[in-house]
Amino acid sequence: MTRWTVLAALSLMLSPSLQAQEVADWTILFYGAGDNSAEESLLPDLADLGEGFRTDRGVEIIVLIDRSPKYTTVPSVFGGDFEDTRLYRLRRGPAERLSGGEEMPEITKESAWEGNLGDANTLQRFIRYGKKHFPAKRYALIFYSHGNGCTWCPDESHDNDGLFPGELSQVLKKEDSVDLIGFDVCSMGGVEIAYQFRPGNGGFEAQVMVASGSTTYPWSYPDLVRRLFPEKVPADQPAFPETPIDLGNAIVDVLETHRHQTAARSERMKDRIAEESWGCYDLRQVEGVKKALDALARELVAEEARAPVEAIRGSGETNMLHYMHRGENGWLNAPYFDLYDLGNRIANEKALPEKTRSLGSSLADAVDALVARSFGMAYFPGFQNGKHGIYVVFPDGAATANATRHWSRFRWYNALDVRDPSRSFGCYTWCRDGAEPGNGRVENWFELLDSWYDKREGGGVNGYDY
Repeated sequence: MTRWTVLAALSLMLSPSLQAQEVADWTILFYGAGDNSAEESLLPDLADLGEGFRTDRGVEIIVLIDRSPKYTTVPSVFGGDFEDTRLYRLRRGPAERLSGGEEMPEITKESAWEGNLGDANTLQRFIRYGKKHFPAKRYALIFYSHGNGCTWCPDESHDNDGLFPGELSQVLKKEDSVDLIGFDVCSMGGVEIAYQFRPGNGGFEAQVMVASGSTTYPWSYPDLVRRLFPEKVPADQPAFPETPIDLGNAIVDVLETHRHQTAARSERMKDRIAEESWGCYDLRQVEGVKKALDALARELVAEEARAPVEAIRGSGETNMLHYMHRGENGWLNAPYFDLYDLGNRIANEKALPEKTRSLGSSLADAVDALVARSFGMAYFPGFQNGKHGIYVVFPDGAATANATRHWSRFRWYNALDVRDPSRSFGCYTWCRDGAEPGNGRVENWFELLDSWYDKREGGGVNGYDY
């Protein structure tokens, strides 16, 4: 073999394109939708995350960040100010700017591309970029922005276009799935959202979801990095949480400690965080919740139990746990009621038939299995950690003289495609599954609400005919 043959062989062996790419334990895909007022906290939080991040724990953190010229001019961890959409790899010290490769060719180390992070196609390309260039045994997808339970990650440069659960299911595929979804946004801790992304749904899925039912402050990133990336790791502990449920529980545990410490230090902040709750949900359990609530819905129809169940929920003033503060418009904009609380109160309501109460108890047990870890602050008296903490949409239609008009506010909560940029999309599998539209029978929870609040023929205010 000649010297040149040997050199050629060595060249092939050492070629990066032919070498096996190193696989991390975790790749964290951080979706920083900051083309809105969330930018003001996004940059400092990413700086805290980068400062405490350790590269020796088998973890990669890849950031897609979209900024706005309207809110801050902070160089932060990125080493310079900018207004466009960029990719970074977090390291201690200045982050490494990345090019987007074949998946996101608009992004280079010199580009000034203005992407729309309210478009699920952008999200899909980011996930595929991260998986190809930073492969791992497990993936976490963290959303950082605003949310309201219907939509999240609004992009002001694109008419406030935002992401919707049904949109993700239509655009993202099975291969885009992750192990954990974290919503560092407000009000996404709903059972309908958990069900949308459950394992085995045939498309985009996750095993675990971390979210809040209420309006919140961002996660405490200094505390998170101290917990997840300690300077020294005990010999009997893993360098980083090994499973999705371990990581989700750790995030909620850190938030609970931080919020209670903050409330103890500051009366001003104590009032501001009083309405916060957070939960880690094992999405492998959510199908059991769906079956239990739909069975209860069918029984409520058979027993004509609308009045006692609405009394349990409350109207105008309520004892039931809910996840939006009253505000100027009363409860009309507060459709998020705790699902464990609903089942538990039905189970203990003596005025209801025994079968209905038994179904309420079954629902509470199913929710208990779904909620792996949770906590609620002072606004939620009686909150039971690990049981309460996930909501179901239950509009307070009885609070207005015209319940049908009120139901029209929730057109976004629909089995049908009712897309309207920045306002609604529909296509909830929660609303669709277990029901056949147009047969005149109430078969799931969504159809129960539609039968109570929409009496118009031909689909009524939301276009759906049960």
